[in-house]
Amino acid sequence: MQGLDAAFNVVVPETAHRWCVRHMYGNFKTVHKGKALKDLLWNAARAPNVADFECEMEKMRQLEGGNAAYDWLRNKDTNKWARHIFSTRIRCDMLLNNLCECFNAWIIEARDKPILTMLEMIRCHIMRRLQAKRESMSRHEQPICPKIQNKLDKFKTLARKYVPMYSGNGLFQVVIE
Repeated sequence: MQGLDAAFNVVVPETAHRWCVRHMYGNFKTVHKGKALKDLLWNAARAPNVADFECEMEKMRQLEGGNAAYDWLRNKDTNKWARHIFSTRIRCDMLLNNLCECFNAWIIEARDKPILTMLEMIRCHIMRRLQAKRESMSRHEQPICPKIQNKLDKFKTLARKYVPMYSGNGLFQVVIE
């Protein structure tokens, strides 16, 4: 990860970039083994706010053998892997780079072809996929696709326990009831 960070800082110094948590976990598990630590790492990475992040990190620290794992994660730049710190300017909160890896696997048979043949194969593949998605969504009558609607419903239910409370100077704090 350090090599990529150095390259990004040289080539595109002002660009925000993140680490793939799955690859970070690959380095993490070489020293810190166990499902409990894995789950706590992912819970901390997914935490939507500082309080939840700190809670997950504290659980890790209190776990037997978790103090070293806690220190290992604290030495990593949380701006690169913890969702609660991600900028809201960037409209993506993905913790994985599966999209790139999936695309590379998707075009594997086209990659060894001459450039024009490769591009034509990718174009045809994309057209078939777009048409399949178009047909799939034409059967759906709601304005939002089912997966996104399910996520919205889940977050709507979770948001019920948070209540904004005015704390002066145009600021609010969230109270969990």
